[in-house]
Amino acid sequence: MSKEMPYPAIWTRSQRGQLSADYESITFPGNTFIFLHKRRTPYCSYFRCAHCAKALKFRIKRNATKLTIPIVRASLEDGFLDDPDNPFHRHFCIDEQEVDTTTFAAKARYIYNKVKLELMDMPMTPQQAWLQMKAEVIANFPDIVTQNEIILRLPKDKSAKRSFARRSSIGRKNLAEEIANFGSFEPENVNDDLSFPLDVDFSEIYDLSQNNPLNVPLELLKPIYARPTWLSKS
Repeated sequence: MSKEMPYPAIWTRSQRGQLSADYESITFPGNTFIFLHKRRTPYCSYFRCAHCAKALKFRIKRNATKLTIPIVRASLEDGFLDDPDNPFHRHFCIDEQEVDTTTFAAKARYIYNKVKLELMDMPMTPQQAWLQMKAEVIANFPDIVTQNEIILRLPKDKSAKRSFARRSSIGRKNLAEEIANFGSFEPENVNDDLSFPLDVDFSEIYDLSQNNPLNVPLELLKPIYARPTWLSKS
């Protein structure tokens, strides 16, 4: 296998949890190809263009000529080993009007999958989950045009709502189990009187009545840790 310069891959998961290698196209600016994992070998894995697979279904419905779905090689270490823009069998998804190959659609997919994962720890209603997706878009993409294009492509169909509801149900169940387990712990016998764990009589060291009108040892007013460097000094 030739070791030519690889092409960078964006590693994600599909809605069904399948490993996905995505590529922001250079030959077709503004588009992102999504390749789903199909087969693994000792040297690399083979990925098939998901957009072309979807486009083929539309071609079959209208009795158009069947085309071969592009397949490329990739590995987690090196990225794409074949040019994702120019595979052996050309991309025909670009010409299919029913298939959205834009990078906006890919980013909407990333946001959708991110929020679905968060529902396992932070249950929401489907409407709340959609609003959370919208908030994620606004937080991550400052450009208004980009925001609108991505929000336009966020899934709002029944399938997405069912997915949100199902994952939130699992999240609520996990949360209830955590609360139940938390309540089963025996409380520790801790003498929490908020006193300082110091074996020093500061009254013998400091003349608090003269040097400190607040009657607080001055040493205790000093910060224990240095000021973090990333905090701006005011």
